[in-house]
Amino acid sequence: MAESRRTARVSATVQNALGSILRDGLRDPRVQAAGLITITGVNVTADLSIARVYVVATSEVPHVVEEMLLGLESAAPYLRKEVARRVALKRSPQLRFLIDPAIAQGRRIDSILRDMEDQEP
Repeated sequence: MAESRRTARVSATVQNALGSILRDGLRDPRVQAAGLITITGVNVTADLSIARVYVVATSEVPHVVEEMLLGLESAAPYLRKEVARRVALKRSPQLRFLIDPAIAQGRRIDSILRDMEDQEP
């Protein structure tokens, strides 16, 4: 389904607000252990009640990334409150954190292309 201008604008605003909040620092050690966290995208539902936040961490260790997600989920009420404080919305969306699958797919494609280069005579 195509994203309306309103949801696109809210998604971008929520992404910017979350980026600022994470840049200022979240004290959860599970989040800090993952290294630098990048918010690659935010998709807000049409009724603006839920925001799916796609993240990538510099750590590639699977259990560290899973712990980071748990840390972000436990901090979601705080993050939601901070987003509501920074963004003028009637109701702040619930935050759902997900690992961005596009990054893993890009790495997989890159490794396949490198393997193909190595096999060529």
